[in-house]
Amino acid sequence: MIRTTRVFLFLFAMLASDADAQEQNIADQNIADQNIADQNVADQNVADQNVADQNVVDQNIVDQNIADQRRSDGSPSAAAVCEVDESRISEHPVTPFMESSSVMLAEVDLNKIDLAAMLIWMQGALGFNPLPPAASDAASGLLDSLKSAGANRLYLCGSTRSFFDGGPVLVIPCENTAVVNGLAALAVQNAPPDFPLKSSVVDGFVLVGPMVAVDRLLRRKGQNRVELIAPLLADEHLDHTLVIALPEEGRQDLGSLWPDQFPPELPLSFSPRQMVQDLKRFTVSLRLPPAPRMHAALECSDPAAAKRVSLVLRQLVAFSTPLQTEMKISVDRATIRCQVDPLTLVKVVNQVTKGMRENAGQLSKMHQLKMLGLAIHNYHNDEKSLPQQCLKDQQGNALLSWRVSLLPYLEQSSLSRKFKMDQAFDSDANQALSEMVIPVFSSKIAEPQQTAFRAPVFPGSVWHGDGTPKEFRDVTDGMSDTIALIEAPATDLVAWANPEPWVIDQRDPLSDVFGDRNLITVLLLDGSVHAFTRDELADGKLEAMLTIAGGEVIER
Repeated sequence: MIRTTRVFLFLFAMLASDADAQEQNIADQNIADQNIADQNVADQNVADQNVADQNVVDQNIVDQNIADQRRSDGSPSAAAVCEVDESRISEHPVTPFMESSSVMLAEVDLNKIDLAAMLIWMQGALGFNPLPPAASDAASGLLDSLKSAGANRLYLCGSTRSFFDGGPVLVIPCENTAVVNGLAALAVQNAPPDFPLKSSVVDGFVLVGPMVAVDRLLRRKGQNRVELIAPLLADEHLDHTLVIALPEEGRQDLGSLWPDQFPPELPLSFSPRQMVQDLKRFTVSLRLPPAPRMHAALECSDPAAAKRVSLVLRQLVAFSTPLQTEMKISVDRATIRCQVDPLTLVKVVNQVTKGMRENAGQLSKMHQLKMLGLAIHNYHNDEKSLPQQCLKDQQGNALLSWRVSLLPYLEQSSLSRKFKMDQAFDSDANQALSEMVIPVFSSKIAEPQQTAFRAPVFPGSVWHGDGTPKEFRDVTDGMSDTIALIEAPATDLVAWANPEPWVIDQRDPLSDVFGDRNLITVLLLDGSVHAFTRDELADGKLEAMLTIAGGEVIER
């Protein structure tokens, strides 16, 4: 549930585009530097030559053209966004869950999500599938289950307190609350201990989110937050909408806390304090692939504020060459609108987040290996040896991986007791257990039941030979210079309970260990985790670090 919600939020950011929006030339930073008046100059009948070059004419004509264009392309008008009958606000299903501190509201229409088409479109835009098959199947199944239970829309509600609560709350109006709450319970059960979730049923709704936030909404009184709900009722709004709006008192409070100037070492020049006072509401309404569209607007406190905010936007756009070329920013009185080709935006966002994803993935792998290292040390403390390379029967047949031996030391004692240690991992008794997902073994590049964390079998290594299991005292080369586990290439993934050995070719160990990669992550026997490049482990260094008693001197 929560992962699916994050996919929705990710798509709000990734698919921001409007292929059908009006074409309009924009003023660049030089125009701003020359203090050229925007469309809201006091004297609408006077326009200098630069403004004329931008095809900006008498304000009455501009207003008429904008209105005509919105009627033709379906983009929201200011009236449609702002002038909504307040009785419709009070009757909206999400109004009872609005708070005075609410600042964010997202609406997702489940009937307007074509997951298969969306993934095909994104794969074409990014060059890779953003969701692995298992996650895609799970998301598709979840959507079908929700819709069959009469849940047609989801609402994500966030307040200023969400920063302290642990996140926003998912509000799901539905006909069959028992089914939806059952699905939510799965997310609650699988939530990490440091992120406790809660689901609750109230008045035909299912609430899912951080425990503190859900409990608070259950004591709700409900607020008519017109500025958040009105865009959801606009006639021209598209299938999915995100609205962010600070209440007036919240804007004033933040304005008093935020600095007046950006730190001089950062490449931006604006006042955060002024910015929070200038911005009133951000709205993005979109239609997902296969034919993505978007309406986006930043509504400011007045025309002068819109001008200041638009200049900051242009500073941000200047950091990306594709956006600087493709994005168009227009100002209509106190409202700023943006337009960019969807493929351009998706590629730019992917480029910006690629480094973040890679860093997060590397940190995750290192954390998993650290946990495995701790489990190995705890196992050694109890058994006075390292785990066997695999568990075998009396005939010498391999049955279970060394990972099964570590289960009690990875908070999986209950699972460990269920395994039949005298049967193979894929036997009738062990098959279902072996297919369970153990997070510490899971690899982001594989199916959840598979793992890339392998024990290298190399002559003289920790895992070589069928005799008595090794002890720490056997490692005379030094624990900090001896490899215990390696994140194997994608071609060498196995089911985590599979005892198949990872044999490293003595003639060319670099090729087996690195595959087509230039960087690997390894666990050393002292419990530390390191990343090494191919060059760092060349010239016999890899072989030296694989062996436990080779007598080599390793310089690092």
